[in-house]
Amino acid sequence: MDFDFLRKEAIEVSQKASGKKWTDYNIHDPGVTILEQFSFVLTDIAYRTNIGIEELLFHNGNPNVVKSNALLPARDIFTPAPVTITDYRILILDNFVQTISNCWLEKVANHREGISGLFNLVVHVNPQVPPSDLPELRKSIRSFYNEHRNLGEDLEEITFLEPLTIDLEAKVEVAHDTAAEDVVAQVLFQIENYFNPVVDIKGLEELKDEGKALDEIYDIPSHRHGFISRESLGIKDNQFYLSKIEEIISSIKGVRMIKELKIYQDGALIQGDLISVDGLKYLTMLNASGGDDAQYHFDISVYKGGVVNNYGRDSVVRRLLELQHRFIRTY
Repeated sequence: MDFDFLRKEAIEVSQKASGKKWTDYNIHDPGVTILEQFSFVLTDIAYRTNIGIEELLFHNGNPNVVKSNALLPARDIFTPAPVTITDYRILILDNFVQTISNCWLEKVANHREGISGLFNLVVHVNPQVPPSDLPELRKSIRSFYNEHRNLGEDLEEITFLEPLTIDLEAKVEVAHDTAAEDVVAQVLFQIENYFNPVVDIKGLEELKDEGKALDEIYDIPSHRHGFISRESLGIKDNQFYLSKIEEIISSIKGVRMIKELKIYQDGALIQGDLISVDGLKYLTMLNASGGDDAQYHFDISVYKGGVVNNYGRDSVVRRLLELQHRFIRTY
């Protein structure tokens, strides 16, 4: 079965059926164009059905077979376009993994000019991004959003969160067989993750091992660097608790007792349990304004049997970086 044969047969059948009502069978005739379209479709179907099932399923990456049959990969079949606010968060986070730690899209209500369909984007920039790069980053984000936005939707403002540095002061009793550097590094790592949870990006094999089906895995608008689940993206938290920080420290392996715990915000001791932060800021113990000379704000004394156990801050920072490389994906 081929195109020319089908076209010829279709015209002959049409001539017999239409008689004198249809006499122009030249290529410019719309009726002939429709016949040619049907002939092409039937020819293509015949070609595809003649390919052996073994060749379709086990093509060994042969591009000629991959492009010529209807078995498209799961990433092309199941990946949807962004529709919801969470979809756009996933899209932006996956395409700016090296510069954005997290982001939140907020609908603009009661616009001053009555315009609907506008959103504000709040961005937590990676602390290692220098301030001089922020204007270009803002431009790149807006340009990328414009390429993928829905009809009747747009960004009103893109706001970068400002860091609000806090100082941690603590006295901790640990077991004799525990390295002080390890404990302090864990304290800094887990408290920082409490303030600024890392977006969980998983690999394909991880999700398969969890029993997820391909249509469920690929049901997100972007997965260039991995798979971000919609459920893992919560709202921005602006309230934290000293009691939770105590709980985090107490749960660290080797910690026996917290003798003292204080947190200072803008140099003032925080009274009570609640630690609040402005909606356009984020809490951190890291002062990254010095670039490679970033400083962590902490004064943690470690005791063993009631005696102070000295440690090196440089060793703590090295172990903290090891924890970050181990548990936080880099791209």
